[in-house]
Amino acid sequence: GVQEPRGNGPWAMAFALAAASWLGSGGAAYRVQKNPGWVDTVFLGAWPRRDLLAAGGFCEALKRNQDDELAMRLRARGGRIWFDPEIRVQYHPREHPWPLARQYFEYGYWKPRVLRRHPASLRLRHLLPPALVLTLGWGAWAALWVRPPFSAAVLFPPVLYGTGLVVASSLVALRCRRPGLVIHIMVTAFLQHVAYGLGFLMGTMPAMLERRAREAMA
Repeated sequence: GVQEPRGNGPWAMAFALAAASWLGSGGAAYRVQKNPGWVDTVFLGAWPRRDLLAAGGFCEALKRNQDDELAMRLRARGGRIWFDPEIRVQYHPREHPWPLARQYFEYGYWKPRVLRRHPASLRLRHLLPPALVLTLGWGAWAALWVRPPFSAAVLFPPVLYGTGLVVASSLVALRCRRPGLVIHIMVTAFLQHVAYGLGFLMGTMPAMLERRAREAMA
């Protein structure tokens, strides 16, 4: 069913509003989809016990993304996952920015481990946050060391992202009739994007080192 964020306090409310839109969800069906249908995964799904056990249950080696990884194994066995918007599940997000950033860092950090198990599950939305982090890092370096007019060209992507973030956050706030939360929405969305991207990049490093070690021993 639908993950229905409920905010307690301005930061949690801002995350709830962002998460219920493309700005903070990346297009996950259980957050933005309105119609029932077959999907890749769901939030807090339910399965016949025999199918869950036959697929091996949840992977306890993963700290995050366990439900997503289980859905991939269920689909690999020929199963399908149905989304029903009539089912509503209340979700209470973190009430302060730092715990929220830490949560999304962990989501990003563990995602490469899921992708190593299921490479075909990679989606564009998984790559956008790490690409954003690299772009912002490159832009910051260029602002300090690259001379004009080249620095202006390098800074264009970060400026474009910042403009889009302001516009998208404003639209979310106005649509939900919470104009006073524009700044909160903007900050929480930025933290989601950057924290996930940093986690994803750091999560790929152990895999790269492990692969190089295996190649050296081969």
